[in-house]
Amino acid sequence: MSRPVSTPCPVPLCGGTAKRGHLMCRSCWSRVPRQLQAHVVRSWRAYRTKLAARALPHARLEARKAYLDASQAAVDAAEASRP
Repeated sequence: MSRPVSTPCPVPLCGGTAKRGHLMCRSCWSRVPRQLQAHVVRSWRAYRTKLAARALPHARLEARKAYLDASQAAVDAAEASRP
């Protein structure tokens, strides 16, 4: 079974699709402030690095929580800026 090419955008009432590996659709991502975009990317990279390095479980969990918090903040920001 192949992986889907896209997934529904997580921003409520968007209706768009996000490419595989992307947090949200391009339109919604463009509404997220640049600083928050950078924070999401940094937290994702930190999480992936800790997974690849086989860091201690608590470090991986902390990094995952940081990414999930950042991504939820980005979804909230995109939703708040919808027309």
